[in-house]
Amino acid sequence: METLKIMIEASKHIQSVYINNVWTTMGAFLVAFGWLLTSAEARKYIKEHRSLLSYSKTIVVSLFIIHAVVLGKSWCDSYLLITEMEKVAKLIDPPPNDILITLYEIPWYWPVSSLIINGFIATLLLKKLQLLKGLKET
Repeated sequence: METLKIMIEASKHIQSVYINNVWTTMGAFLVAFGWLLTSAEARKYIKEHRSLLSYSKTIVVSLFIIHAVVLGKSWCDSYLLITEMEKVAKLIDPPPNDILITLYEIPWYWPVSSLIINGFIATLLLKKLQLLKGLKET
């Protein structure tokens, strides 16, 4: 039973890493997008310093790739850990409830949903940055 408790704590940690990554990435993209939408000063500064535009786009793409890797690893770690927890649970008499084992599982559709939502926000941010490239000085 002690092994199962440790595995449940590991499962909690994996889910925590996943959730923190989702919200941090989404927050960063939304703050940057909102800043570009509402700050004329920011848009002017980026237009005056064109190298920032390409750096900004590189950062957005890199952040999204890191986000995808963390989501994929979290899901994979969760899947493998749940599989092992099921094996350990079979050795315990009486066996624990299945809900206890899958409580902190990351289902496959969580990373897919996050990649779609954060991908959409990242695309909007990249499009806004691209629009700045084409704006003429005023």
